[in-house]
Amino acid sequence: MLAPYHQPHEPQIECPQCRRHSVVRHGESEYVCLNCDFRRDLSQHYQGGFGALLLGALAFVVVLALAP
Repeated sequence: MLAPYHQPHEPQIECPQCRRHSVVRHGESEYVCLNCDFRRDLSQHYQGGFGALLLGALAFVVVLALAP
């Protein structure tokens, strides 16, 4: 007897443009909406966020060093 194959259930992601739950993962870091033309590559966003985090931490250390 064969049992049906079930893939692990991924949470449905809502599209920020059309508000439908039709966003799917395309590749390692890109997400695409099947309903509209929305696309986002998250690898680019994480790289910029890390640089901003480092800059903020450096500014905090400088402010602490200069405080009386």
